[in-house]
Amino acid sequence: DEKTSQEAKDLATNERLEKTMSMDKEGRIEVSVKNKGYEDVLCSIEGNNVRIVVKAEELTDSDTASIQEIAENISGISDVIIESKK
Repeated sequence: DEKTSQEAKDLATNERLEKTMSMDKEGRIEVSVKNKGYEDVLCSIEGNNVRIVVKAEELTDSDTASIQEIAENISGISDVIIESKK
């Protein structure tokens, strides 16, 4: 739209870029965790939080630490919530 300011266009472009980058990181985290042997994984990044749900009976401290490391390395975010679901 010709009436939309350049500032508004730049803001929309940046928001779309950030969302695309978050989706890429979510996908990379999911694949990396699945490669550890988990059947199903769901990751979401909201602001400065990463939430990961893993299909597993339970997670050991070692499992959690491994998943945390993957999430931190890929996302650069240290606030990671990890849950297991049956």
